[in-house]
Amino acid sequence: MLHALSFAPWNHPWLQIVALAVLFAVTLRSVGSRQAALLGFAFGLGWFGVGVSWVYISMHVYGLMPAPLAAGATAGRVSFANAEFSLPAGWVVVDDTTDHSTTPARREMCVAPAGNTGPRFGDCAGIVLYHGNLPGYEGGAYTDHGPWQFAHGTDPTPCPTQPSGGAKPSDDVLEPGQAGNAPIDSGFRAVGDRNAVYDQWFARCSVSFTTYTPRAWHLPESRIVILDVVGRPETGAILASFTFSG
Repeated sequence: MLHALSFAPWNHPWLQIVALAVLFAVTLRSVGSRQAALLGFAFGLGWFGVGVSWVYISMHVYGLMPAPLAAGATAGRVSFANAEFSLPAGWVVVDDTTDHSTTPARREMCVAPAGNTGPRFGDCAGIVLYHGNLPGYEGGAYTDHGPWQFAHGTDPTPCPTQPSGGAKPSDDVLEPGQAGNAPIDSGFRAVGDRNAVYDQWFARCSVSFTTYTPRAWHLPESRIVILDVVGRPETGAILASFTFSG
């Protein structure tokens, strides 16, 4: 706790030296690695537990995230339409926008590892959620079991991976496989305690030859589509954490 008080808004930097010195001295006197690990865990729990308010402040005050969304993210839960879900450790809400030019309005949210690191598709290195007016293939409406429902533009779809060999990023575009733009797998998959309409497609980068299997989960009653193009290993845990209010 003393370590947290060395930062804003308390601003007692000398306490950081005291806290770390005490931690170092106590750890040297610990009996075995287990006790030392528990001491480190307790130190971190006190530090981040007291200072967790700054997670909210950084997202709401400086990141201009709406207060309810920032509060949910601080508590480890994110609200989206009539759903809530948990983010894995190190993940954040990268973007959350609403387009009122469509009827109904379209909300789009990107959640990804902090820093939005990794291959990006549509400027999102994680998963994208849509609500309301759901976008589909080449500007059309979202259609279950339709062709490449993740490719919303009319121009060639850029590959998420940066190509090698000096080729410009715009040269590396996604191309269909033997199945064309049609799904390679369809059916129903669980999202929380609900069944979503599921589709998976195949795509290959034209220059780097990296392959992707974009996946989509459609919840018609909630008017939500969850899209994972880059294949994040955390997606399964995120989907399992969903709860619904209606």
